[in-house]
Amino acid sequence: MLAGRSFGAPRRRGRSEVNHFMMELQPPGRTRTAARVFSVLLWEAAVVAVVAQNPAGLVLHSVADSPSPMVLHVAPPPIGADVDGPAAKPDGSTSTPFRSLQAAQTAIRDLPRSARCRGVTVTIHPGVYSHTEPLSMGSLDSGCSATAPIIYQAAAQQPNSVRIDGGVRVPSESFKPVAGKPFLQAILPSGVPASTGFNRGWQNCTGCKRTELFFGSAESLQPMVEARHPNVGPDGTCRWMRQGKVINSTTFEAGTEAGAPTNVSQWASAQGLWAHGFWHYDWADTYERVLSISPSPSTMSGATANDWSYTIDRAPHYGLAEGSRYYLVGALELLDSPGEYMITNDRVYFYPPVASSPLGADDEVVLSAAANLITLESTSHVHFVGLSFGVVRDLAINVTGSSGIVFQNCSFANVGGTAVMIDNAGVQIRDCHMWGIGCTAISIANVGNISTLQPGAVDIVGNRIHNFARVFRTVQPGIKWEGVVGARI
Repeated sequence: MLAGRSFGAPRRRGRSEVNHFMMELQPPGRTRTAARVFSVLLWEAAVVAVVAQNPAGLVLHSVADSPSPMVLHVAPPPIGADVDGPAAKPDGSTSTPFRSLQAAQTAIRDLPRSARCRGVTVTIHPGVYSHTEPLSMGSLDSGCSATAPIIYQAAAQQPNSVRIDGGVRVPSESFKPVAGKPFLQAILPSGVPASTGFNRGWQNCTGCKRTELFFGSAESLQPMVEARHPNVGPDGTCRWMRQGKVINSTTFEAGTEAGAPTNVSQWASAQGLWAHGFWHYDWADTYERVLSISPSPSTMSGATANDWSYTIDRAPHYGLAEGSRYYLVGALELLDSPGEYMITNDRVYFYPPVASSPLGADDEVVLSAAANLITLESTSHVHFVGLSFGVVRDLAINVTGSSGIVFQNCSFANVGGTAVMIDNAGVQIRDCHMWGIGCTAISIANVGNISTLQPGAVDIVGNRIHNFARVFRTVQPGIKWEGVVGARI
């Protein structure tokens, strides 16, 4: 019943009458699919128009008179289900839910404004929702107001019950032994774009296009280590070599490892090598391509195995300094320790952690493929509640020129770049958990008006942020802001 109205007892209508009434509500030009979705939404939200008898006769009330939001359901398809078969006609109901967030997004766009302005809730059921292209939202995906938003929320509020990721799975059974080697190999699956390696330059942590490998159970994927030397220690601490004599702005002698001369001649023919170094100061690190490993020019005659030098493709931001730390990464020749991997143009090489070798049926190997998970531009009044985001090359969430965007009780993990980037936008991030982030967790820029001191609408409250700066180690704080006025953090 509708509160605040005085009517006689409502007349019970048959479903066929109500269905006929719903079809009459179909806006001109709507497709049958859109009409069906609209009718299902009316039933799902229990907002079928009320027909009541009053002294003046029958009075028909439209959907807009009911305060309840509409509800759409999204659920992953059952294993082996024919999602494209004639019986599979998703309409967003509990019995035939949509199979992707993109399908729900399309259905919301098809709704008449009167329906959308009552608010729409997309209930996402437990499972993994993987996509290699971002869910792109614009003005067409906006809610009507702060009191009638579009809400994407997990059906169950258990942690990690709804996982939205940009990964491609490599079946465990596809990994085969490599003769004479301790690691496994598999054909690189389709859908994984070419990896361009590490971003170059100091503080350059946007536009990451490097593929990473994550391993574990579906609920607890962990980043593995790209093949490197020296290896990571048993306790998880990084080990380093130390630069030797600096020959010029891009060439230095190999130096020492654990206090002893290091033998790098074994990698002289390796292809695709990178060096990650704190080249001059311990507060500035970059990744640089290694052009060559060769006998040192200063000891060319009678060079020994330890008298070798590296040439990198450009001078680091603050130059080179003898004694500064670095390690090699990114070549198959370096793959020699449990937990390491290497990805080439057509193969995935993986040395599973000792406790998990060989790979079991429940083990997941996931490669990051998507650059972003969700982008919001010129979007307003959209909420995300109880969702887990991860396994992405660059930014998990990118919000620009938008307002009224809310992330509540969400988690962000296994991100190659920044978890949430906010530029000239009004965003709330509340009670979220962020870890395993390649760069900074939250980046905020151009919020509020610096000239007039008009505050922006950014609220970052009650979040747990740790284990960030996983890939780029310096000048990557948990929360970074620039050109921000009036944000609450």
